[in-house]
Amino acid sequence: MPEEIYAQFTEDKAASQPIQCGRIDCGQMINPGDPRHVIRNRNPNGLRKIVCDGCRRYYLTQPTTVRVDTRQPTIAAQAQEIHRNVIDARGKDATRSQRRVTAIPEHPVHQGSASMPPPPVPLGYPHVAVPSSWGRSMSFPAPPSQWNGTSSHVYPRGYSDAHAHYPAQREAWASRAYQSSPAETIGIIMQVLREIPGKFKGQIIQNLVEGKPNIPASATPPYLIGRVIETMKPKLMAVTRGYPFDYNRLIIREVAGWIDLAGESPDHPYFYDRCLVNPSIKAKDKGRVFKKPKNPFILALVIDSEQWEKYLDYAVELDAEEVIRENELSMLVHPAWRDPRPCAALIKASIYSQWAPMAEEPLGVLPHHGM
Repeated sequence: MPEEIYAQFTEDKAASQPIQCGRIDCGQMINPGDPRHVIRNRNPNGLRKIVCDGCRRYYLTQPTTVRVDTRQPTIAAQAQEIHRNVIDARGKDATRSQRRVTAIPEHPVHQGSASMPPPPVPLGYPHVAVPSSWGRSMSFPAPPSQWNGTSSHVYPRGYSDAHAHYPAQREAWASRAYQSSPAETIGIIMQVLREIPGKFKGQIIQNLVEGKPNIPASATPPYLIGRVIETMKPKLMAVTRGYPFDYNRLIIREVAGWIDLAGESPDHPYFYDRCLVNPSIKAKDKGRVFKKPKNPFILALVIDSEQWEKYLDYAVELDAEEVIRENELSMLVHPAWRDPRPCAALIKASIYSQWAPMAEEPLGVLPHHGM
């Protein structure tokens, strides 16, 4: 079977200097200005031949000759066959030279057939589209012959559905701008203080203290405020017996400096800059690195004076009611019993003095009937 010959007309041009025809049976000289043609065999790495115009016409009459015209292919390549060839080529050693992927013509080309032109042969790599990462089905682009509108497939242009997710993605990445690695944490001690008027400090309430060792160093003031209220609110309610404080009016302060966290920038990490240190004296120009402080930071839930005074009134009334209830219960069991606590007696006396005009008998004294 004779060797198949490919006539490649993309490099055809007139000779600029005398050159001998590459066909052995010819061997005539191609003078400057005469047309010269480049042909090659099936081996993509083989040598090319430069032949004269007469030899080109000779090769075109051979049944094994295929003409390659990359400027205007007329028949679409078989996409599935090309796809399989590309997958096979990718599975081989990447260091090897890539083999040429050619389309198999559906019908043989006969000599003298003018009604059906020969099929095109790709010269580098096939037109294979990368599958979309947004879940669309794999598709292959149309050949250039179908660019004039004959293709029934409409290819996307401009913006796609993926652009609708841009605002949500931008907001998500913006929230992670200051997010640190999981190892960058700090320790925080949380307290509950009552405000002392005229002083930049407070008094701790019944030793309400809680330590948190692994707070993210990138925590912003709103995050810290929420963590302090979430941690200390149940403890404060247990100590104050459920008194309804207005937590919107309570202030979260850093004890060192008595700084109100609500007045700081809500987007900037509050403690992160304090944790950046130079790795060494010689490495000042190399940038600072994160180092967890040895001493934890101290944040306090501060109760203002007005709410604290209201709580004290609430506590006195609650204590007085409990003392009266205990006293009445004790006198029912032991009529001669009297509460020896002076503070409780003072509370009862104050309450009795208010209620005596409205009662026929003094409260807390039950009539004693002899046997």
